[in-house]
Amino acid sequence: MDGPSRTRQRRIDIVAAVRDLTKQGRGVPPTIREVSQATGIPRSSVYRHVSALWDLGLLKVGRGRRAGVVLTASTLDINDALR
Repeated sequence: MDGPSRTRQRRIDIVAAVRDLTKQGRGVPPTIREVSQATGIPRSSVYRHVSALWDLGLLKVGRGRRAGVVLTASTLDINDALR
């Protein structure tokens, strides 16, 4: 198989979007909706991928209506975990 699987690529895209949107928001973590809009991935799919990344210890999601998605691992850890 050439290149990353679709699932792996989507997770890489989601992590990149969380990182970039957090920088753009001056440290304010993005919501699932914002990540969905930035990646073009449907919200339900973003939620499933974020849940899987959370189980791996790479992301966490706050509580409440404006809950943001936060990276909990370094980029190197994320790349290793997504191999």
